[in-house]
Amino acid sequence: MADASKIRTGPCEILLDGTSVGHTEGDVKVQFGVQRRERLSAKYGESPVDQVRVGQKMTVTFQIAEWTLANVQAWFPEASVTGNTLRFGEAPGGKDSDSAKRLILRPLKATGQTEDIVLYKAVADSVGDIGFNSEDHRVVEVTFKGLVDESRADGDLIGYMNVPS
Repeated sequence: MADASKIRTGPCEILLDGTSVGHTEGDVKVQFGVQRRERLSAKYGESPVDQVRVGQKMTVTFQIAEWTLANVQAWFPEASVTGNTLRFGEAPGGKDSDSAKRLILRPLKATGQTEDIVLYKAVADSVGDIGFNSEDHRVVEVTFKGLVDESRADGDLIGYMNVPS
């Protein structure tokens, strides 16, 4: 039976290691993906007989509206900080996992953590253009990607989503 009370709408708070990124603009987008490869057999030629899961991926994209040192560091962790200045330009070889943070999406109208979406080890994967103009706010679109957390059990390596019953 249909139940309109189960329809969800509204913004969420974004927490990185327990600290809110503050105001955002636009949608917060969560994308799940499963990478697969086809299993082929000479008997059937190019017709797949099965598909094998070879990985999973979860990303979260949002636009940070608050221009603060903590927020810029969140999407640019490889930069060094001196006072309020971020310095960048490092030699190759740095690992993003060294700066991974727990990312939590918490719907504002949810009760406690009942509808949280969590990435255990989130790293900034891409950063959009930073616009300087008189028509728009200076917002930065950032995409975080979940990395595998090897301390967790199989089936729970990247994160979780609480879904009301």
